[in-house]
Amino acid sequence: MLILLLAPESRKLWSESHGIGISAPQGWKILHRDRGETSIVIEGPQLGQGVPHVELRRVASADGGDLATVTTKLVEGVTKRPGWRVTARVRKRIGPWPAERIGLAFTTEGGLKGRARFTVALIGAHYFVLEMSGAANGFPAGAFDRMEQSLETRWSKRELTGLGRIEVPAAWTVTGEGAKLEVVAPALGGVHCSMRISPAPEGPPRVDGTRPGPKLKLLGKSRETLETKEPVEGDVRAVLVRAEGWQVVLFLSDATREDLLPVFQEILARARKAKP
Repeated sequence: MLILLLAPESRKLWSESHGIGISAPQGWKILHRDRGETSIVIEGPQLGQGVPHVELRRVASADGGDLATVTTKLVEGVTKRPGWRVTARVRKRIGPWPAERIGLAFTTEGGLKGRARFTVALIGAHYFVLEMSGAANGFPAGAFDRMEQSLETRWSKRELTGLGRIEVPAAWTVTGEGAKLEVVAPALGGVHCSMRISPAPEGPPRVDGTRPGPKLKLLGKSRETLETKEPVEGDVRAVLVRAEGWQVVLFLSDATREDLLPVFQEILARARKAKP
């Protein structure tokens, strides 16, 4: 019984209109979902002097700015509430998705001391905010941590002739067919980044004007890459990786690299060769 209390079973809840899912502990109530920009609202059992409250909302499209900009705007709105103050601001990652968590403390009109947090994450093609609150003397930090890390979007499968299967996050654009595909990320802050997959040309790649790039996992192995020293357009650099007769070129903006590179890495890590 003690084990169940410490790690309650959870179930996945989906907002079909927003394409985002979250896992909630068994016994927590779903108050509503898919109402306007609100994805899901959940309420827990009474803990201490309060009832834990969780709300997941879609707040902006990817072109609304970078993660720090979107988060700062939300912080400014929350701290206008009487009695609310920021206690922490931490950069995080939810799977491959960039996120920031803001810790808060507040006091209600009745004098009850509470704690809250909200996590802003770029998931798919939108920014979402996960708001969590409860009494200071019964704040379920562990449950909130697990719910935060459970946020996800669906991935779709695409076939590449001669290679096999890749998976792409919902709302990311895929063009091409046969043995060539291009995956385009949402325009984060108005900047487009993309990935092109195709059979590798004969002969080794040129190395002049390049430097070692980030290691990328492709077809089950970690691979060395080459990256252009100078941007190819604006602040966008090209990253090249070859493996088993295939070539991948990433076009990454310096400004959004930290946010988007892990998602491209996850796409490549999920690539699977066709069974013979």
